[in-house]
Amino acid sequence: MEGLSAPGGSLRVKRVPQMNGGLALCFATVLIGAFYLNVTPQGGLTSGVAVPMLSGSVLEGPHPVRKVEALRPVPSTSTSSPLTLAEARPLVLSPASQTDTRLRGVEGGPWLLAQGTRSSVREVGASVPLRHARRHHELRCLAMNIYFEARGESRRGQLAVAAVTLNRKRSPHYPDSICAVVWQSRQFSWTNQPVWHRPRNDRAWRFAMKLANEVYHNKVKLPVVRATHFHARYVVPEWSTQMKRVARIGKHLFYDS
Repeated sequence: MEGLSAPGGSLRVKRVPQMNGGLALCFATVLIGAFYLNVTPQGGLTSGVAVPMLSGSVLEGPHPVRKVEALRPVPSTSTSSPLTLAEARPLVLSPASQTDTRLRGVEGGPWLLAQGTRSSVREVGASVPLRHARRHHELRCLAMNIYFEARGESRRGQLAVAAVTLNRKRSPHYPDSICAVVWQSRQFSWTNQPVWHRPRNDRAWRFAMKLANEVYHNKVKLPVVRATHFHARYVVPEWSTQMKRVARIGKHLFYDS
């Protein structure tokens, strides 16, 4: 290749030396080889440069790739041993320690125990002894019978109905619990009615609960000792002619079987 220069106004032709063809081919081969040496087998580039870079007259090679060490498990500082599959299973409570959901609303509504609770009573909670839950249940069944059978009667008349309930419990011919006696099929008229048994007179209900507590704990003398049956005076059931009448209190007649 030629260039022009004009020193002093005169033109001179200067010839620039050209690169030899063999030298150029060799240099190109070196560049291509350096590029392929920096390409991984998967086709990605290494952490080095893709092609050699010139810094002045020094040719830099690719940076070496640092080997990544596998993560080692860190030893636990806890002194407890790891749980096995058997230890990780949930704790299964015994039936006596489980809460009976049917008795959840006892304090909120005394009538709840009168619905569907003819089976044996389980412990209300792990913190409440079984005997306390059973006593509480029995007291409410007795109060329910007093309320629905004799809430319009005098104190003596209501105590007489409570006495019939307890006399049946003590008899070998009837169930051995108050609730079972009250809910025995076709024995007390209010239990045979397909209605929601809910006391609506709060004052009468509190009085029935008070009497039930006194009768249950033997704090009051009962007006009838051996009576196991009663009926209203305005009806004459067939069985009444086969029993001995022992008392007449208010609107009810009482019989000893």
